[in-house]
Parts: sequence; structure tokens; C-alpha cells
Amino acid sequence: MLWHRYLKEYYLCDPCRFYKIYNGKMRPEGNFYQTRMRITNDRKCFTCGATKTSKWHRHSKHVQYICTACYMKELRINKKTNKNKTEQ
Repeated sequence: MLWHRYLKEYYLCDPCRFYKIYNGKMRPEGNFYQTRMRITNDRKCFTCGATKTSKWHRHSKHVQYICTACYMKELRINKKTNKNKTEQ
């Protein structure tokens, strides 16, 4: 997210800055977005069955969640197969 200098020690996020430019006033509090925490307790890696990881990814073929380690392994395998296809 981009931050822009507003006053001497204050900054505005990009959407608030554009709102101020176009409307001449600050955004009302009702316009701010609320984020929800995703529930990840029930996720399980499709490949290895891990339940805790720093980041979840989608499996390219099965559209299931996979852990970071399995994702990196899948990327390496895909690179090797693509490289072999281009060499032939």
C-alpha cells in the first residue's frame, strides 16, 4: 500500500488521499474496509498432510491447499518437465 505525506508528521493511504483530492475532505469512518481473519485451523496439506505452515498455496491440478514446502517441490518438478520438453 502506498502512503503519502499529508501534514508534517501525518500520512494518508492511497485511497484516503484520492478521496481527499476529489472530494476536498477526509473520508468518513464508515468508508473504511474491515478485514476478517481467515480461519486456517481446518486446512490440511493435500500432499503431505501438514496442518501448520507460514503460507498456503493452491495445488495447480487438484485445486486443493498445499503447504509451502510441497509448493516449492511442485515448482521444481514443473520447471524440470518444462525444461525437458523445450530441449526435445
